[in-house]
Amino acid sequence: PTFCDHCGSLLWGLYNQGLQCTSCHTNVHRRCEQHCPHLCGVNQSKLARELSKLGLTAEVLSGKKKREVPKEEEEEEE
Repeated sequence: PTFCDHCGSLLWGLYNQGLQCTSCHTNVHRRCEQHCPHLCGVNQSKLARELSKLGLTAEVLSGKKKREVPKEEEEEEE
């Protein structure tokens, strides 16, 4: 059996079950193709380390901020 490397679900069918990258052999559903980054040959850990040296994080690059927890919620959680 072959599983989608993006969502983890089984690729159904006898043939043409999904798509496979010719470079890195990643298997994905056709519906997952648009959600997969094109990172063939990129060491993601090394990339993250180098970006952090520049002060760049996923939040900064995406333009999203982490949700700040108000004081009342912090006290309720403890």
